Amino acid sequence: MTTQFEMSAEYYDIFYSQRRYQDDVAAIEALIKDVLPPDAAVLDVACGSHEHARYFNPRYQIDGLDNNQTFLDIASAKNRQRPRPGGYHLASMDAFALGRRYDAILCLFSSIGYLPDTTALHSAIQCFSDHLAPGGVILIEPWLAPDAMDSFPAAQVVTARQTSIARISRHRIDGDKLTLWLHYLTSDSAGVQYFVEEHKMSFFSADDYRRAFDAAGLTLEFDPIGLSSARGLYLCRKRVTASQGRAMAANA
Repeated sequence: MTTQFEMSAEYYDIFYSQRRYQDDVAAIEALIKDVLPPDAAVLDVACGSHEHARYFNPRYQIDGLDNNQTFLDIASAKNRQRPRPGGYHLASMDAFALGRRYDAILCLFSSIGYLPDTTALHSAIQCFSDHLAPGGVILIEPWLAPDAMDSFPAAQVVTARQTSIARISRHRIDGDKLTLWLHYLTSDSAGVQYFVEEHKMSFFSADDYRRAFDAAGLTLEFDPIGLSSARGLYLCRKRVTASQGRAMAANA
Protein backbone atom coordinates (compact mmCIF):
# COMPACT_ATOMS: atom_id res chain seq x y z
CA MET A 1 0.00 0.00 0.00
CA THR A 2 1.27 3.47 -0.87
CA THR A 3 0.48 6.92 0.52
CA GLN A 4 -1.64 9.58 -1.14
CA PHE A 5 -0.74 10.28 -4.79
CA GLU A 6 2.57 8.39 -4.49
CA MET A 7 1.64 6.21 -7.46
CA SER A 8 -1.40 7.91 -8.98
CA ALA A 9 0.13 11.33 -9.67
CA GLU A 10 1.35 10.24 -13.10
CA TYR A 11 -2.19 9.06 -13.97
CA TYR A 12 -3.99 12.04 -12.48
CA ASP A 13 -4.58 14.00 -15.70
CA ILE A 14 -5.82 10.91 -17.48
CA PHE A 15 -8.19 9.95 -14.68
CA TYR A 16 -9.65 13.47 -14.56
CA SER A 17 -9.55 14.04 -18.32
CA GLN A 18 -13.33 14.61 -18.39
CA ARG A 19 -13.30 17.22 -15.62
CA ARG A 20 -14.17 20.65 -17.03
CA TYR A 21 -11.43 22.74 -15.48
CA GLN A 22 -12.30 25.57 -17.86
CA ASP A 23 -15.72 25.88 -16.22
CA ASP A 24 -14.11 26.14 -12.78
CA VAL A 25 -11.75 28.85 -14.01
CA ALA A 26 -14.55 30.79 -15.70
CA ALA A 27 -16.50 30.75 -12.43
CA ILE A 28 -13.43 31.80 -10.43
CA GLU A 29 -12.56 34.62 -12.79
CA ALA A 30 -16.15 35.88 -12.68
CA LEU A 31 -15.86 36.09 -8.89
CA ILE A 32 -12.47 37.79 -8.66
CA LYS A 33 -11.77 39.66 -11.90
CA ASP A 34 -13.08 42.95 -10.48
CA VAL A 35 -10.61 42.87 -7.58
CA LEU A 36 -7.53 41.74 -9.53
CA PRO A 37 -5.11 43.99 -11.44
CA PRO A 38 -4.61 43.17 -15.14
CA ASP A 39 -1.26 41.49 -14.39
CA ALA A 40 -2.39 39.65 -11.27
CA ALA A 41 -0.20 37.18 -9.42
CA VAL A 42 -2.12 34.07 -8.33
CA LEU A 43 -0.97 31.24 -6.06
CA ASP A 44 -2.62 27.84 -6.45
CA VAL A 45 -2.04 25.95 -3.19
CA ALA A 46 -2.05 22.14 -3.45
CA CYS A 47 -2.01 22.70 -7.20
CA GLY A 48 -1.56 19.03 -8.14
CA SER A 49 -0.93 18.73 -11.86
CA HIS A 50 -2.10 22.36 -12.19
CA GLU A 51 -4.52 21.83 -15.02
CA HIS A 52 -6.43 24.93 -13.90
CA ALA A 53 -3.49 27.16 -14.89
CA ARG A 54 -4.02 26.37 -18.57
CA TYR A 55 -7.33 28.24 -18.60
CA PHE A 56 -6.60 31.39 -16.62
CA ASN A 57 -6.20 34.81 -18.21
CA PRO A 58 -2.80 34.67 -19.98
CA ARG A 59 -1.82 37.98 -18.39
CA TYR A 60 -1.91 36.41 -14.93
CA GLN A 61 1.13 34.76 -13.38
CA ILE A 62 -0.11 31.51 -11.84
CA ASP A 63 2.31 30.00 -9.32
CA GLY A 64 1.80 26.54 -7.86
CA LEU A 65 2.58 24.97 -4.49
CA ASP A 66 2.32 21.28 -3.64
CA ASN A 67 3.98 18.71 -1.36
CA ASN A 68 4.36 16.19 -4.22
CA GLN A 69 7.35 16.67 -6.53
CA THR A 70 5.86 14.49 -9.29
CA PHE A 71 2.87 16.82 -9.47
CA LEU A 72 5.15 19.87 -9.63
CA ASP A 73 7.21 18.35 -12.45
CA ILE A 74 4.04 17.64 -14.45
CA ALA A 75 2.65 21.11 -13.74
CA SER A 76 5.84 22.90 -14.70
CA ALA A 77 6.18 20.98 -17.98
CA LYS A 78 2.61 21.63 -19.12
CA ASN A 79 2.48 25.31 -18.20
CA ARG A 80 5.91 26.61 -19.20
CA GLN A 81 4.43 27.97 -22.45
CA ARG A 82 2.19 30.46 -20.66
CA PRO A 83 3.10 34.09 -21.50
CA ARG A 84 3.99 34.54 -17.81
CA PRO A 85 5.15 31.08 -16.66
CA GLY A 86 4.54 30.50 -12.97
CA GLY A 87 6.98 29.30 -10.36
CA TYR A 88 6.50 25.98 -8.56
CA HIS A 89 7.21 25.42 -4.89
CA LEU A 90 7.56 22.16 -2.95
CA ALA A 91 6.02 22.78 0.47
CA SER A 92 3.18 21.89 2.80
CA MET A 93 0.15 24.20 2.68
CA ASP A 94 0.38 24.84 6.44
CA ALA A 95 4.07 25.78 6.51
CA PHE A 96 5.35 27.81 3.57
CA ALA A 97 7.09 31.16 3.21
CA LEU A 98 7.58 32.35 -0.36
CA GLY A 99 8.75 35.88 0.35
CA ARG A 100 6.04 37.57 -1.71
CA ARG A 101 2.33 38.33 -1.79
CA TYR A 102 -0.40 37.36 -4.24
CA ASP A 103 -3.52 39.07 -5.52
CA ALA A 104 -5.43 35.78 -5.29
CA ILE A 105 -4.75 32.52 -3.46
CA LEU A 106 -6.63 29.37 -4.45
CA CYS A 107 -6.98 26.02 -2.69
CA LEU A 108 -9.30 23.92 -4.84
CA PHE A 109 -10.72 20.42 -5.26
CA SER A 110 -11.06 19.97 -1.47
CA SER A 111 -7.28 19.80 -0.95
CA ILE A 112 -7.76 21.61 2.37
CA GLY A 113 -9.21 18.35 3.71
CA TYR A 114 -5.75 16.74 3.69
CA LEU A 115 -4.74 18.83 6.70
CA PRO A 116 -4.54 16.57 9.77
CA ASP A 117 -6.35 18.71 12.36
CA THR A 118 -7.68 22.17 13.23
CA THR A 119 -4.22 23.30 14.40
CA ALA A 120 -2.89 22.68 10.91
CA LEU A 121 -5.99 24.37 9.45
CA HIS A 122 -5.25 27.52 11.45
CA SER A 123 -1.61 27.42 10.34
CA ALA A 124 -2.58 27.02 6.69
CA ILE A 125 -5.12 29.85 6.73
CA GLN A 126 -2.57 32.08 8.46
CA CYS A 127 -0.01 31.22 5.75
CA PHE A 128 -2.58 32.15 3.11
CA SER A 129 -3.33 35.45 4.87
CA ASP A 130 0.38 36.27 5.25
CA HIS A 131 0.85 35.84 1.48
CA LEU A 132 -2.23 37.87 0.45
CA ALA A 133 -1.69 41.29 -1.09
CA PRO A 134 -3.84 44.24 0.04
CA GLY A 135 -7.23 44.00 -1.64
CA GLY A 136 -6.61 40.37 -2.57
CA VAL A 137 -8.91 37.39 -2.22
CA ILE A 138 -8.64 33.76 -1.07
CA LEU A 139 -10.84 31.01 -2.53
CA ILE A 140 -11.04 27.66 -0.74
CA GLU A 141 -13.10 24.68 -1.89
CA PRO A 142 -13.87 22.59 1.23
CA TRP A 143 -14.06 18.82 1.55
CA LEU A 144 -17.30 16.89 1.79
CA ALA A 145 -19.19 16.55 5.05
CA PRO A 146 -19.26 13.04 6.62
CA ASP A 147 -22.90 12.47 5.67
CA ALA A 148 -22.06 13.22 2.03
CA MET A 149 -19.51 10.42 1.74
CA ASP A 150 -22.18 8.03 0.49
CA SER A 151 -22.18 10.08 -2.73
CA PHE A 152 -18.43 9.65 -3.23
CA PRO A 153 -18.04 7.44 -6.31
CA ALA A 154 -17.30 3.85 -5.30
CA ALA A 155 -16.15 2.74 -8.75
CA GLN A 156 -14.98 4.64 -11.83
CA VAL A 157 -13.46 3.58 -15.15
CA VAL A 158 -11.69 6.03 -17.48
CA THR A 159 -10.06 5.43 -20.85
CA ALA A 160 -8.02 8.21 -22.45
CA ARG A 161 -4.63 8.68 -24.15
CA GLN A 162 -4.33 4.93 -24.80
CA THR A 163 -4.58 4.26 -21.08
CA SER A 164 -7.39 2.63 -19.10
CA ILE A 165 -7.83 3.22 -15.39
CA ALA A 166 -10.28 1.56 -13.02
CA ARG A 167 -10.58 2.95 -9.49
CA ILE A 168 -12.55 1.46 -6.61
CA SER A 169 -12.81 3.34 -3.32
CA ARG A 170 -13.44 2.21 0.22
CA HIS A 171 -13.52 4.44 3.28
CA ARG A 172 -13.80 4.50 7.06
CA ILE A 173 -14.97 7.43 9.19
CA ASP A 174 -13.66 7.86 12.73
CA GLY A 175 -15.23 10.97 14.21
CA ASP A 176 -13.85 13.91 12.24
CA LYS A 177 -11.24 11.76 10.45
CA LEU A 178 -11.52 9.90 7.16
CA THR A 179 -9.37 7.10 5.82
CA LEU A 180 -9.89 6.57 2.11
CA TRP A 181 -8.46 3.58 0.27
CA LEU A 182 -8.27 3.95 -3.51
CA HIS A 183 -7.64 0.75 -5.47
CA TYR A 184 -6.24 1.39 -8.96
CA LEU A 185 -5.92 -0.97 -11.92
CA THR A 186 -4.16 0.62 -14.88
CA SER A 187 -3.44 -0.64 -18.37
CA ASP A 188 -1.17 1.15 -20.85
CA SER A 189 1.73 0.41 -23.22
CA ALA A 190 3.88 -0.57 -20.23
CA GLY A 191 1.42 -3.28 -19.18
CA VAL A 192 -1.06 -3.77 -16.34
CA GLN A 193 -0.45 -2.41 -12.86
CA TYR A 194 -2.40 -2.64 -9.60
CA PHE A 195 -1.81 -0.50 -6.52
CA VAL A 196 -3.66 0.86 -3.50
CA GLU A 197 -3.27 4.32 -2.02
CA GLU A 198 -4.28 5.34 1.49
CA HIS A 199 -5.55 8.91 1.88
CA LYS A 200 -6.08 10.40 5.34
CA MET A 201 -8.32 13.46 5.53
CA SER A 202 -10.18 15.62 8.04
CA PHE A 203 -13.78 16.77 8.19
CA PHE A 204 -13.74 20.45 9.18
CA SER A 205 -16.98 22.05 10.29
CA ALA A 206 -18.24 25.48 9.25
CA ASP A 207 -17.25 26.69 12.73
CA ASP A 208 -13.74 25.27 12.28
CA TYR A 209 -13.33 27.31 9.10
CA ARG A 210 -14.90 30.42 10.62
CA ARG A 211 -12.57 30.34 13.62
CA ALA A 212 -9.50 29.83 11.41
CA PHE A 213 -10.46 32.68 9.09
CA ASP A 214 -11.25 34.98 12.00
CA ALA A 215 -7.92 34.23 13.72
CA ALA A 216 -6.10 35.10 10.48
CA GLY A 217 -7.89 38.44 10.19
CA LEU A 218 -10.08 37.40 7.26
CA THR A 219 -13.71 38.06 6.45
CA LEU A 220 -15.58 35.32 4.64
CA GLU A 221 -18.47 34.56 2.38
CA PHE A 222 -19.70 31.05 1.60
CA ASP A 223 -21.28 29.86 -1.62
CA PRO A 224 -22.97 26.50 -0.84
CA ILE A 225 -22.74 25.33 -4.46
CA GLY A 226 -19.32 26.54 -5.55
CA LEU A 227 -17.55 25.06 -8.56
CA SER A 228 -18.21 21.99 -10.70
CA SER A 229 -17.75 19.55 -7.81
CA ALA A 230 -20.60 21.35 -5.94
CA ARG A 231 -18.75 21.20 -2.60
CA GLY A 232 -19.19 24.86 -1.80
CA LEU A 233 -16.66 27.69 -1.92
CA TYR A 234 -15.24 30.03 0.72
CA LEU A 235 -14.29 33.53 -0.44
CA CYS A 236 -12.11 35.42 2.03
CA ARG A 237 -10.58 38.89 2.24
CA LYS A 238 -8.42 40.71 4.75
CA ARG A 239 -10.48 42.40 7.44
CA VAL A 240 -10.23 46.21 7.23
CA THR A 241 -9.73 47.95 10.58
CA ALA A 242 -11.41 51.26 11.39
CA SER A 243 -8.14 53.18 10.90
CA GLN A 244 -7.50 51.45 7.58
CA GLY A 245 -11.04 52.28 6.49
CA ARG A 246 -10.51 55.97 7.32
CA ALA A 247 -7.21 55.98 5.41
CA MET A 248 -8.85 54.34 2.39
CA ALA A 249 -11.67 56.88 2.48
CA ALA A 250 -9.19 59.76 2.70
CA ASN A 251 -7.29 58.48 -0.33
CA ALA A 252 -10.39 57.82 -2.41
